[in-house]
Amino acid sequence: MSNSVVINHHKIQTTLSSSTGFSAKTPSAQRPLKLAMATDNSEITHDFPGFFKVYEDGRVDRYWNTGFVEAGVDTETGVQSKDVVISPEINVKARIFLPKINGPAKKLPLLVHYHGGGFCIGSPFGPAFKTYLSALATQANVIAVSIDYRLAPEHKLPTAYDDSLAGLQWIATHSDGKGPEPWINEHADLGRVIIAGESAGATLAQYVAVQAGAAGLCGVAIKRLLIVHPYFGAREPDKFYQYMCPASSGTDDDPKLNPAVDPDLLKLKCDAVLVCVAEKDKLKGRGVSYYEAMKKCWSGGTVDFHETKGEDHCFHFFNPRSENIGPLLKKMSYPLSTRSRVSMDSTVPEVAYDYSPFLRIYKDGHIERLRGTDTVPCGLDPETNVLSKDAVYSPELNLSSRLYRPHSTSPDKKLPVLVYYHGGGFCIETPFNSRYHGHLNRLVAVANVIAISVDYRLAPEHPLPIAYEDSWKALEWLASHVNGDGPEEWLNSHADFGQVFLAGDSAGANLAHQLALRYGQEKLSGVNLAGVILVHPYFWGKEPIGAEVEYLEVKSSVDPIWHFVCPASSGLDDPLINPLVDPKLDSLGCSKVLVIIGGKDFLRERGWHYYEKLSKGGWGGVAEIMEGRDDEHVYKDGRVDRYWHTGFVEAGIDTETGLQTKDVVISPEATVKARIFLPKIHAPAKKLPLLVHYHGGGFCLGSPYGRLAPEHKLPAAYDDSLAGLQWIATHSDGKGPEPWINEHADLGRVILAGESAGATLAQYVAVQAGAAGLCGVAIKKILIVHPFLGGREPDKFYQYMCPTSSGTDDDPKLNPEVVPDLLKLKCDAVLVCVAEKDKFKGSGVAYGEAMKKCGWGGTVDCHETKGEDRCFHFFNPRSENIGPLMKKMFRSQPTFLEQIHFLSLSLSSMASSPNNEIALKLRFFQVYKDARVELFKPQCKKKIPPSDDAVTGVQSKDVTVSSEPQGIKERQMLIPANLS
Repeated sequence: MSNSVVINHHKIQTTLSSSTGFSAKTPSAQRPLKLAMATDNSEITHDFPGFFKVYEDGRVDRYWNTGFVEAGVDTETGVQSKDVVISPEINVKARIFLPKINGPAKKLPLLVHYHGGGFCIGSPFGPAFKTYLSALATQANVIAVSIDYRLAPEHKLPTAYDDSLAGLQWIATHSDGKGPEPWINEHADLGRVIIAGESAGATLAQYVAVQAGAAGLCGVAIKRLLIVHPYFGAREPDKFYQYMCPASSGTDDDPKLNPAVDPDLLKLKCDAVLVCVAEKDKLKGRGVSYYEAMKKCWSGGTVDFHETKGEDHCFHFFNPRSENIGPLLKKMSYPLSTRSRVSMDSTVPEVAYDYSPFLRIYKDGHIERLRGTDTVPCGLDPETNVLSKDAVYSPELNLSSRLYRPHSTSPDKKLPVLVYYHGGGFCIETPFNSRYHGHLNRLVAVANVIAISVDYRLAPEHPLPIAYEDSWKALEWLASHVNGDGPEEWLNSHADFGQVFLAGDSAGANLAHQLALRYGQEKLSGVNLAGVILVHPYFWGKEPIGAEVEYLEVKSSVDPIWHFVCPASSGLDDPLINPLVDPKLDSLGCSKVLVIIGGKDFLRERGWHYYEKLSKGGWGGVAEIMEGRDDEHVYKDGRVDRYWHTGFVEAGIDTETGLQTKDVVISPEATVKARIFLPKIHAPAKKLPLLVHYHGGGFCLGSPYGRLAPEHKLPAAYDDSLAGLQWIATHSDGKGPEPWINEHADLGRVILAGESAGATLAQYVAVQAGAAGLCGVAIKKILIVHPFLGGREPDKFYQYMCPTSSGTDDDPKLNPEVVPDLLKLKCDAVLVCVAEKDKFKGSGVAYGEAMKKCGWGGTVDCHETKGEDRCFHFFNPRSENIGPLMKKMFRSQPTFLEQIHFLSLSLSSMASSPNNEIALKLRFFQVYKDARVELFKPQCKKKIPPSDDAVTGVQSKDVTVSSEPQGIKERQMLIPANLS
């Protein structure tokens, strides 16, 4: 290392010694060690000031040490830590940091950390690293594993590199959930791994990430690489590094010191790299050079750069009071966090679009996938006796595939080839996760084929048609083995290129179809495409077909997906998504097609029509179809995938409105919960009306609180909704289980509300409460917004969720008109809201008219929003029509001041003659029918003249508002002190 760096680390040493170094709670072991006096006249053979000196007898004295603190619970953050042994043979250990887990089933990203210290100093067991990693684990919401590698000079380099890689390999042994460390098995998502390090640790992190990609390390998926103040090489030899690594030149021609000359650099497999430097760091230039080199030569992901002004090397350790630590940690942390709710600090990115449970898109552009990111290792599957391995099919794009073959295949045995494309809406999933790995193992075992499961780039970062191009590249790579001299020996030895099949599920089936079309036009020399297998294919179209007309609410939620993954598309009748309108359909380049559909799959109609179009058209091949009567989309094991989800936000304080929220359990037995929203309370004794809300989503989508269909068949949602109101009624004596309701809710003024399916639930609950004579609450109003009610034709979607229902308007739950207890509805008013473009508008209008005609005693009001579609106030949050709708829902009755204003206006025409009859009497005044207003005593006994307030600096003066005799003559005007 150059002298300038030695000077820098000498400064670090003195910083640690000073009172401004680590905080007062740092133990004395943290301080620099005094060098031992050589009483045996041993001579110093090597001295590297700031780091260590070596004596003739081989002893090593370090100039400073990071100290040691026991693992345990960090009192400030609540992070737990424990120490584990990675390799007993070489005594390599690690410390694991586990943040608070809010849900038992929640998996967190895993941060693998390598500490700095010039390869010769430091340990993850020191107080500085405990503070740093506890804060990082909390802020990023990750599990952190900090590797304690063996130090130089006792253990010459590349020992530290080997130990660091061994640490990641040890972590990968947990990919099946059966590794040696329970915390990693239970809480770590190995499909979201971050490699990080500072100084020499950054050098190690870079090395490990590249080696993992080059070796095709199974079991982990590296998503991000954090390179903080890296220690890389320069043109001049670094004698310090050369002493620790005798085999190195110590210059920038050593791949370990200069990644730009590493032949394996392009095999780095992660989504993003962040390079952080400090303005005053003497090593800053090397970090900048690394960043620039990565931008130019690596195309596998994004490269970002962050510079901290006014700071030196690793200031976040050596100057723990620096105000720049927070921004650095946020820059490192926020793309890693799985939380959708952010802190009050506006620098932390917010969620822009939440497509849970699939993915979230943040306003800073970061995309977080919520499923399909786990990875499992390749190898021999003992259950199926199928062997698998990973192979790169596009080195320039760093795209891989997973190959499968029966383990018992003889050396000269040729097998049909199955090329498989995974599903996931073009935006999630991977061939390397447990779902597809297990599926391909079973498929290969049964079919006795050699299979290639293709990994293609995902939208929205890589919008379509990129996935189509990547998938075609995989076919071209397969064709490169036709002559037996391709890069993959399994294909050279065992692939029968006269029997090649394409297959896929959902979006993967779409890919298989499009590739078969392209093959029909372009061909691939030596490859015969024998057939295509489409499992629950993701085809779509603008207009509903067949039974889709009965699922219009679900269709409206599925429609936007295509534009999301293919923004350049012409629309839902683009031949890429709607093959029924493709004029090239007859040029399909195979002789057989098998279409597999699910009887309960919403995409069923598209699969049927595709099959019929092929069979009756001019294609000339043989099409077959197979239907699983009870199959949902793709899955036969009862799992349910929702096309739409509202996501999850932690309860807390909303910084814009000051609104507080909390979550409560209504029924532990049925796991029914609720979220309570409490506005600012300006008067402690004031009781507020209580709004009971039921969310929409077709009884099957929406908030995770409450039981959803189809897992919980209807009428479970109806029962849960009524149970919610009954739970609220237990607070009528002020002694219920929830203090907020006891203290602030006026149960004599209850409003029930809901939109879509929630409106149906609100109506049901109100009627049941009246019929049962529910005590403790008085329902004043029901808000029925864009209701989901039944029609004359059976609704198969509803019938599936509620098997006992006819799904028509003779079901009282879907049509309140036939409810025998409707007249027992006990509330003052009902407001029915519809939207002009909503296809369910007619049923809402019919409901409003029926309520007016049935003889019910309250008032019924109807409101239509022009130019809007169903539940627009959720799906189009910028609509200018939201304000009027909210006002109609919650201010349809005049406010206190509006009552006075309206009363005064209505009585103004009678003011020509005095009328002493009182129209309205309130606490501070009364209004007569001749519009006169009388204020009650006591009035102010003393008028305070305008003046300058000494405390606030505010000025005041009186001005004349009206010169009319009966007008209001004076008002005070207040002027802030700093107004120029």
